[in-house]
Amino acid sequence: MSDKKSVIRKLHLLLFATLIAGCSSSSDTVVKQYLLPTAVNETIKVDQPFKADLSQPYLVVRPVKLTAFLNGHGIVYQTSPNEIVQARYHQWANDLSEQLTQRIINELRNKQNISSKPLNYWPIAVNNLVNQSQADQLQINLTQFNGNYQGGASIQGEWQLVNHDGKIIMVEPINMRTSLEADGYDALVDALSDTLSKVTDRLASSLSATAPPK
Repeated sequence: MSDKKSVIRKLHLLLFATLIAGCSSSSDTVVKQYLLPTAVNETIKVDQPFKADLSQPYLVVRPVKLTAFLNGHGIVYQTSPNEIVQARYHQWANDLSEQLTQRIINELRNKQNISSKPLNYWPIAVNNLVNQSQADQLQINLTQFNGNYQGGASIQGEWQLVNHDGKIIMVEPINMRTSLEADGYDALVDALSDTLSKVTDRLASSLSATAPPK
């Protein structure tokens, strides 16, 4: 049994070595930059954007907090249980926290419009021009948003729903993973995008069961 596990681990390492090799060859001396893709939802047509339901209480989505090693420009991958590498030639085009925050707001709004169980909130970004003093706030903290040596994309952390008095209403862990469909950083970014959609699916489901402030 231990021999079988050893073989599987070697295959995973070989797969991830292929990813690294494919992205660090001599032809990759130019820095490549990546944006998180826009989530594709077949039930929402491009020419029919979602409608804001301003009758609902605001949910202020605060900027996503990233652990220190995710805060750089380079896309991160985990090469072993306790080693991570930040890519030199494959970087996020824009601040990752900003990309994640806006993507989460957009996805929650989209899910609000297509779900049979609405969120009970209208998600918005932090905005000093809008009175948000009585609004509940959503804080997402991520400790993983990276590829891993097992051939997948991982998102881990937690989210907190906090009321205007600073009292925590709900806390849930985040632990989602998606397998890569191909080698390379394009596939890794796509897998991270798919994993993020899984996270917002779970988040939307939890928020729909939460009573908003009155």
